[in-house]
Amino acid sequence: MKVTGKRSISSIIKIFLIILFISCIISMISAPILIKNIQNNLENEKSIEIITQITFLYTAAIPALIMILEFEKIFSSFEKEIIFSRKIEKRLKRTSMYCLLIGIIFSLNALVCNFLISGNIFETPFKMMYLIIIILMSMIFLILSIGMMVLKNIYKVAIDNKEENDLTI
Repeated sequence: MKVTGKRSISSIIKIFLIILFISCIISMISAPILIKNIQNNLENEKSIEIITQITFLYTAAIPALIMILEFEKIFSSFEKEIIFSRKIEKRLKRTSMYCLLIGIIFSLNALVCNFLISGNIFETPFKMMYLIIIILMSMIFLILSIGMMVLKNIYKVAIDNKEENDLTI
């Protein structure tokens, strides 16, 4: 199967990214409704914890949604067979920054919610697992940020080489 062009892996990934973006928007819209129903049955202290967690998740979701759009534009370029472009290089750099921002948000979530608000994180197995997942997510996005920056630099060298080869007779 082709990697670039019409009816290629790039066009399939582009469709998947659009579906992912729409599902994330629907989830973000429906989450407050579900939380409001759950919140009526909880104590005030637990309610504050849930609202704080949701605030962090929504804060991380915004750069994640923008990152999905950046990837969609990258794969649109691949679908049009525009592979070596400075626009893609800039999109990779922005994606790296979004990953860094998401990693920082998840790190702050682990610190604030599990150490300052919740008190004892070992109180319930759920809180312990949640902390582990949040720490893993922050590490994944921080490492992904570094990886995207390395990919951007490799892409930059490839574009420079292509431009130099295009000028050579």
